[in-house]
Amino acid sequence: MTDKITTPVAPDVLNPAPLGPLSGDWHDDDAQVYEDDFVHADQTPQDHAGIPHTVAELPVTTRLLSRNATVGTVNGALVDPIMLFPADPNRKSLTIMSLAAALAGYRLASSKSGCFNGENFFTPAGAMLVFSLDDHTGALWAYSTDANAVSLTVAAVTV
Repeated sequence: MTDKITTPVAPDVLNPAPLGPLSGDWHDDDAQVYEDDFVHADQTPQDHAGIPHTVAELPVTTRLLSRNATVGTVNGALVDPIMLFPADPNRKSLTIMSLAAALAGYRLASSKSGCFNGENFFTPAGAMLVFSLDDHTGALWAYSTDANAVSLTVAAVTV
């Protein structure tokens, strides 16, 4: 025999439902009791008129671009000029390093046609020549003027 207190409300064990309240007052009124113990925050916007407003300027991020190229001859014939970097109006600095196994001459110019009549640069054998073109924002082309190969490493800092 089963009495009313121990009889489950949902006897289906495959789909169980919670048991119904067996006795007592199951109403939870704790939230209202605790609500009276706290002071509510004022949700109106605050006045920030007296606080000075400062703007922090973040540093501008720059990019470092580099390129390594060897100019010289291919099968005894001088090759066409090559572009090391395109024009960049945001360029901050440009550093060129050249290294050759034997005395080598080359030309740098801002256009392909300028390589044929520009000023010659010479790199001594086994010595590295380093120079900077900080204000140059145009393109940079390189051309070998003799049979000896020269390795050019170019680094540019741009915004």
